[in-house]
Amino acid sequence: MIKQGLVSIITPCYNGAKLIHRLLDSVLSQDYPSIEMIVVDDGSQDKTHDVIECYINKFEQKGYSLLYLYQDNAGQAAAINKALPKVEGEFLVWPDADDYYSCGTAISEMVKAFETLDDSYGIVRCKASFVDECSLKVVSEHKYGTDKKVHLFEEYFIGKESIAVAGTHMVKMRCFDEVNPSRHIFDRRHAQNFQMLLPVSYSYKIYTLEKTLFSIVVRANSHSRCVESYEKHFDDFEGYQEILDNTFLSIKAMTDADSQRSLKLSHIYCLTGKLFYALQFGKAKEANQFAKELKCLGVKQTKAGLIRLKLVYIPFLLKAFDSIVNKLR
Repeated sequence: MIKQGLVSIITPCYNGAKLIHRLLDSVLSQDYPSIEMIVVDDGSQDKTHDVIECYINKFEQKGYSLLYLYQDNAGQAAAINKALPKVEGEFLVWPDADDYYSCGTAISEMVKAFETLDDSYGIVRCKASFVDECSLKVVSEHKYGTDKKVHLFEEYFIGKESIAVAGTHMVKMRCFDEVNPSRHIFDRRHAQNFQMLLPVSYSYKIYTLEKTLFSIVVRANSHSRCVESYEKHFDDFEGYQEILDNTFLSIKAMTDADSQRSLKLSHIYCLTGKLFYALQFGKAKEANQFAKELKCLGVKQTKAGLIRLKLVYIPFLLKAFDSIVNKLR
């Protein structure tokens, strides 16, 4: 049963004992009166449980609720699935455990934005800042390329918009339940935001609140900052392709024409990513194979791209070429 005005916060957490306090404190600092929070411990091996338990009374004193759930390590999507059936809020957000709300009005401002919108809107999103993990000083700002656009379904899976920042999006649960009545997303260890947002964004509009209300902690050893192998990047794009394909199939409202177009565009997006990393790691055979597959899908390489495909056999020349191109930009 959905409770009018209640905001539900779902947060998957793995070994977050030293980090999640920032998010929990930022939720406690909110001026919004009605919040329930569900933290799913994804098989942590540190003192995550103890930290969260210490906050339960603090949440109750504020008039909020904090529910701790545990599962054996299975990834963020599985953690989201464990929490979704327990959500009672009218609105839903799902920030990562190491990020936090940057001001005490974040939740109320997103809810107020919904109150000014008609029923054609299912998502409100805000902007975010990237902050240093030690000083918490702003390193850079996260910006959207299409602030005024309200239909962003394709932009979200062809690389023109970022949906990786989970905490910046608030979804109306009525809309979420309409497109996902089972409250179950496709379960893979890769990022869960495609599954959460694409079905809603296909059927509903998105409103961009032009305020920075969320902070993303940039950690030196985070997934995005670590030097990863070609195989890891390749596996990531294979995972994205699987998630996208299965998510499109789950959207009952999608027409056959839209489904075919989406499958093609997502295939192009993932092949382009594989091609980029094949060139970066000097995988000549793979790079040319990906370029060939893209050509079959109607994507032609630019002059610079064709040069890179030739120079990939001579890594030091490719590096020099890329350096020149970057300086000319």
